[in-house]
Amino acid sequence: MRTIQRLCVGLFFLALFPVLLCAQEYTVGNSIVSLQVGPSRYVGTFIGITDYSKNYRDDLRSGWTWSAGYSYIFGKQEKSSRFGLGLMYQGTYYKHSSSELSDDISMQYLAPQFILHLSKERYNIQLAYGSGYLWYKDDSGVYGKPRKVDIDEWAFNLSLGGEYYLSSWCGLCARLNWIVSESKAYKVSYHGETWEVENPELSSGGGVYAPLSLTVGINFHF
Repeated sequence: MRTIQRLCVGLFFLALFPVLLCAQEYTVGNSIVSLQVGPSRYVGTFIGITDYSKNYRDDLRSGWTWSAGYSYIFGKQEKSSRFGLGLMYQGTYYKHSSSELSDDISMQYLAPQFILHLSKERYNIQLAYGSGYLWYKDDSGVYGKPRKVDIDEWAFNLSLGGEYYLSSWCGLCARLNWIVSESKAYKVSYHGETWEVENPELSSGGGVYAPLSLTVGINFHF
């Protein structure tokens, strides 16, 4: 966790320094590679965790996210609004434990992106929608014995991002991304056995989990 925090701070200050240079307009490439990291909030229903008490769930909701992506923006740069296509990967991590119970949740999301790109002078704004696959794992522990929960579900994401160009080849960026998925059932491995459990939250209209993340980082243009 400390390593991720240091990486986030380091990327921020590394990207911030060139802003002090003299301002000018830049011509950037249509291809964009993005690397970002930042905090995440678990929104929605917890699934298969070891402790459903309110205090435990509240402490488990805060985590970290890292992401990487590629996008290509079509059309001439003289136009203020253009469309693009891309591919995004996002990893998310939540962890909490009590005296006898623990949960170590990781989510891996991969999806193509459909992008509306709005640009003006030295900055741009991107609105994106994607739909892909979300792999959910909880390497938990119950009274010193390992327990594992697996969920593989289709998901979609909505994101709002912005970038400030630092040069013709890179820029400082930030993005708010919301991934939404629903689980009908999940697999539990414990004491050497594996079984499938129907999600009890579905009967009450629950079962939806939606990690919400705010990340910062660097875009590379070519």
